[in-house]
Amino acid sequence: MKNSENKVLKQYLKEVDDALVCKKSIKRFYMKEIKQILDSYLEEKPDFTVEDLYRELGKPEKFANELTERDEYRTLLKQAKWKNRLLICIGVVVIALFVVSIVIIAKLLDLYGGTITVTGTVFPKIQFKGI
Repeated sequence: MKNSENKVLKQYLKEVDDALVCKKSIKRFYMKEIKQILDSYLEEKPDFTVEDLYRELGKPEKFANELTERDEYRTLLKQAKWKNRLLICIGVVVIALFVVSIVIIAKLLDLYGGTITVTGTVFPKIQFKGI
């Protein structure tokens, strides 16, 4: 591929990337797919111009809109929403467990007058001294 062709291709990809309005993970999926489409196009027509790209694939905005109108876009969007919800739930559970642990430690410190001693084979001797 010539340097000028590379510039044309990069410019087209950038314009499509700018025109795609969606989550980054979905955008990465589509940009990977677009690069594969362009690679196969370049195998067929190694000497191309930006006009050839516009004529064959459409203007970048139109091309991006056609991608987001496909059914798999909706599926990817749903998957991304569920992934976000799952991450939020995991985060809330971790924070809740941390808070509960702090409360339990504080109660134990109050109960034992500020000192907790753990002995045994796993923990030879651990002491928490309160104020």
